[in-house]
Amino acid sequence: MQVESGKRISEEQIVKDTANIAKENKSDLVRIVTVGDATTCPKCKKWDEKIVSLSGKDRNYPSLETATKDGFLHFNCRCALLNIETDEIPLKSKINPRTI
Repeated sequence: MQVESGKRISEEQIVKDTANIAKENKSDLVRIVTVGDATTCPKCKKWDEKIVSLSGKDRNYPSLETATKDGFLHFNCRCALLNIETDEIPLKSKINPRTI
């Protein structure tokens, strides 16, 4: 979870806010970003800098649901989801969902 103005933000709120921004940008893809320090957990570290599909409809990327079922956005998580434009996605970042 992230803290904003002294309040804890739920995982659901993070996803909802990110999805709303992505919808405004006509994008379904987001990048997972960890804090990257020594306390980053192995579950989140595995997903750092990975691109995921919010809806799960883009077969070139794993779904956000897959990431969360794998442990991303757990209780006290400090990671974030960043909206990205389709033209920002490097081809080498494409992941076969079956390899996660």
